[in-house]
Amino acid sequence: MQSQEVLEGIYNLSTLVPALLLIVSTLALVFWYPLSKKRVDHNVALLAERHAAAAEES
Repeated sequence: MQSQEVLEGIYNLSTLVPALLLIVSTLALVFWYPLSKKRVDHNVALLAERHAAAAEES
């Protein structure tokens, strides 16, 4: 049998830590890898060029 404090600690650890990690990963994606429509279009064009160059080589 665990005390109420231990149960609350386990609950907090199992709910707050994943929530905090989710927030940190969301902020990392927003600020370190922002994907705007312009950036996505640029990436699509770049990949199309690379695929075309690879198709010419083979």
